[in-house]
Amino acid sequence: MLYHFPFRYDDLSTKKRIAEIQPGETVTLEGQIVSLQNAFTRGGKQIQQGMFTDGTHTIEVTWFNQPFLIKTLPPGTRVNLAGKVTHFGRRLSLTAPKYEIIRNQYSQEITTTHTGRLVPVYSETFDVSSKWLRSRINPLIKQADSLLT
Repeated sequence: MLYHFPFRYDDLSTKKRIAEIQPGETVTLEGQIVSLQNAFTRGGKQIQQGMFTDGTHTIEVTWFNQPFLIKTLPPGTRVNLAGKVTHFGRRLSLTAPKYEIIRNQYSQEITTTHTGRLVPVYSETFDVSSKWLRSRINPLIKQADSLLT
């Protein structure tokens, strides 16, 4: 797996507060989910809409056709959200942001792999996502690095 190289890197290293963001920016926000619920479009497709806060301001978040997120990201979950900031009406919004839980159920901090840094993007084949590959390759790189030092 160490020889499975990324084909590009996404720069998700810009961490900001909600009050500092501008439309068009790609940023990483750290905070918690306030609410998240399933909704349906007129065409019958599922969308997940919610609110996210960094402790000072809130922003609307939307995902498409990912109903598992309701259980994965219940209100109060501490997460990093990374994506492009857009306007939705008069409000700022993150549409289909990448997410990463940053605190587990034991309140322990978790090192980020998918947000808040330069993120490698791997070719995806046979239902193997880039996120899955990152979660497997990153620990191998850290282990190999510790062996070389």
